[in-house]
Amino acid sequence: MLAILDSQDKYDERGLIDLNENIVDDVVNAGCVSVENDLFFFGRETRPIHKVLVNTTNPFIQDLSNAEDKCLGFLNNLDI
Repeated sequence: MLAILDSQDKYDERGLIDLNENIVDDVVNAGCVSVENDLFFFGRETRPIHKVLVNTTNPFIQDLSNAEDKCLGFLNNLDI
């Protein structure tokens, strides 16, 4: 979580640096966690899901990024 708050885990690099990288390496090597790449949705904890989709540009979601009406329709079609 700290990596996101201090802006390490964003943009194309999507990686950790310094102490955060060392901590993750230690717990991975100890077999406590695994690391996976995932989609990055800024504001997913505080914004409605359609707003999160509208504002997602990394990765850019064809037909949904920057199109609020299409995001609402997409979610409505999924009964969400």
